[in-house]
Amino acid sequence: MKKHKGLTVTFWIVAAILGIHYFFIFLPFAIKHGNTSFADILGSLIVPTIILVIIWQIKRSAEKKLNKKD
Repeated sequence: MKKHKGLTVTFWIVAAILGIHYFFIFLPFAIKHGNTSFADILGSLIVPTIILVIIWQIKRSAEKKLNKKD
């Protein structure tokens, strides 16, 4: 099975950026202001998860089309 290298690299770069943003920007901000609940922290993961799922689905679709031509 062939992998679509461009989309694989894009997926991991976006995942790294979203992870860095969450751990080094959002969490310190949330902890500093003190009144964040578990629901706030969990809810802040919804948008990055949606972004990653969309990129993952585009990557899978491209890989299926790439492997269909063989």
